[in-house]
Amino acid sequence: MHLVVDGHSAHRSRKVRAWLADHPDRIELHLLPSYSPELNPDELVNADLKRSLSMHSRARDQAQLAACRRSGNSPQSA
Repeated sequence: MHLVVDGHSAHRSRKVRAWLADHPDRIELHLLPSYSPELNPDELVNADLKRSLSMHSRARDQAQLAACRRSGNSPQSA
C-alpha cells in the first residue's frame, strides 16, 4: 500500500518510522514537499472552511451546531 502524507510531525515520528521499518512489505510512505497545499486536497478543504466561517461564528452547544448545519448557516455568537 502507498500512503501519501504531508510533512506533519506525526507522520515523521519515531514510532511511525519504526513501524514502517518493521513492515516494509506492507506500506510505503510518500511525503509531500514542504508547503504544497495544491497537492493535498484536505488543505484546500480546510482553507475553504476557514474562509467561509467568520472569526465570531461559534456554536454554543451541540444543538445549535446541528441546527446551523441543517440550515446551512454559520452559528453566530451572542
